[in-house]
Amino acid sequence: MGAFANPYTTDPFTIETRVGFGGLHTLAEGQLVVSDDAATSDIEVKELYSFDQAAVELGVALFGQFVENKITYRVGADVAFPVVARPEDPELTLAELINVELNATLSFKLLSWLSLDYTFKALRRPQMVDAFQIQNNLLLTISYTLSNEDFVDPPPATE
Repeated sequence: MGAFANPYTTDPFTIETRVGFGGLHTLAEGQLVVSDDAATSDIEVKELYSFDQAAVELGVALFGQFVENKITYRVGADVAFPVVARPEDPELTLAELINVELNATLSFKLLSWLSLDYTFKALRRPQMVDAFQIQNNLLLTISYTLSNEDFVDPPPATE
């Protein structure tokens, strides 16, 4: 829940800013993650737990399109400052629980119904794992619109 604004807008370049309040519920009970200490010869494993957060969120994105809408891009960053975290973790202060998400998408429209998309995401959720989790995806997206209606602009309003 919040507000957003586009302080600068053109076809090849738009800036979007966001501020709001949100919640996060993570289901992780019983999952295991490697939490290795390089100083020991053993490999340490940590058991994760489910948690909830309520946070003030800030975000900014830069996006646009080129070559007659054939190439689109979006780069963004979101930061969530938890004001409530349950269960409480005595080892971490609320400032140390700040969540960060960095993302980027580059899309190439190959045909009217086919696009090739690359997405990158770096996600930090310290209450789960105090390290950035990196995701890279290459997607071939097929779209189809099922409609038997012709869309026509509505007539202008009369006074």
